[in-house]
Amino acid sequence: MLFCAPIARQTFSRTTGLITLLLLISGYTTRSHAEAFPAAGVIYPQEERALSMAVSGLIAELRIKEGDRVKAGQILLKLDQTAQQLEVDRRRLIWQDRTQVEALSERLAIVEEQLASLEALFETSGSVSRDELVSLRLDRINTRGQLQQAKAQKERERLEHQLALTGLADMTLKAPIRGVVTRILRRPGEWAAVGEPIIELVDLNESLLKLNVPDPVVRRLTLSLAVPVSVDGLGEHQGSIVYMAPVADAASGLVEVHVRLDNLDHLIRPGTKAQVVFVHEQKSANSPDSPRQEPLHDPFQEPLQEPKEAL
Repeated sequence: MLFCAPIARQTFSRTTGLITLLLLISGYTTRSHAEAFPAAGVIYPQEERALSMAVSGLIAELRIKEGDRVKAGQILLKLDQTAQQLEVDRRRLIWQDRTQVEALSERLAIVEEQLASLEALFETSGSVSRDELVSLRLDRINTRGQLQQAKAQKERERLEHQLALTGLADMTLKAPIRGVVTRILRRPGEWAAVGEPIIELVDLNESLLKLNVPDPVVRRLTLSLAVPVSVDGLGEHQGSIVYMAPVADAASGLVEVHVRLDNLDHLIRPGTKAQVVFVHEQKSANSPDSPRQEPLHDPFQEPLQEPKEAL
């Protein structure tokens, strides 16, 4: 047996080298490899509004048509404002009428002047009775109260005028955001009810791709992560993750993920389908971040022990 050991050691060394070579060829020693997770979803507009009126009325003027691009604050529609405009004018006239306030102010000034004279006479000569002095003082108090009531009434009339102006403004529909008019549901001459959608407005400058992704995949993603998006019929666009739902669907285990896409040229249409492939780099066993692999143990590298001499 002792004469066979060198031959066995050489055979094992050649076998170990062959195994190492095969592992190198098969890619076992590569540092990392990528895992792909495809997901498909539907594109939605970033901003979408179904506009309605705050007050009911007859549509008198429509300033836009379907397909028009509008700016935020642009007038889209007006209701018939004839009656409301008259109400605004009436409230303004009532509020601006200060006849009573001015009359009470003048009367108060006269009463105070008379009271000052009577008080001087009462102190110096006593030619004025105390009852006359008290009566004039009561008149002053009463006049002051009436003047304060008249001023408070003017303030209420000012607020009523402001309410009338608000009602008039509510009869004009303005665009809350920039966008494109996609639908007009009511035309001039038709009645617009409170809260009933009249105009649909969509901002196409940015789009959102909404996906349902398995929770283990979502855990490897981060907000603002750039991802390539393949839009049906348009090819690849660059997007970024802007939202990951904090909870997963209990039935499917999927998590909603939103990917934002720039769409300044308005080529991406809401409702279009798109796909994303999430790529995750996996560390191999021999990468620097992986646990160190111990070399194969070669029992024939150990020094040979001399056999003990037989007794």
